[in-house]
Amino acid sequence: MEEQTITLKTKLIFNSNEDRQSIIRFLELERDIFNFCSPILYNSSSYGTSHVHKLCYYPAKSQFPQAKSQLIIKAESTCKEAYKSFRSNKHKINQPITKKRLSCRYDQRLYSKTETGFKLTTLSKRISADLVFYDKL
Repeated sequence: MEEQTITLKTKLIFNSNEDRQSIIRFLELERDIFNFCSPILYNSSSYGTSHVHKLCYYPAKSQFPQAKSQLIIKAESTCKEAYKSFRSNKHKINQPITKKRLSCRYDQRLYSKTETGFKLTTLSKRISADLVFYDKL
């Protein structure tokens, strides 16, 4: 059976402002790890998964000791995908790619689905967030 990816644009409703701040800190740390790995990959000739992991994981873990392993792996993977995309589209890269916005592609290791929303991993705990769907255009 083929795996299917579904992308949704939704609004997340958090139970408290503390939960909202917790997810923002998580996303800021993911962006910081991405930007930490980017110069390393800029100077690399290979973007294989194990090669990227060897180059980025332990330096990132020592630089960001509060980060969970899955967050570091996700950030280095996102960075690797950005460089592979630039290379496959034949873009010229004059400097390391920097990530400015807060975003993270959650996978099954970082979230779980509930009846009304999601449980999302943050730096300290898993938080609940309800979904509000936008109308289809």
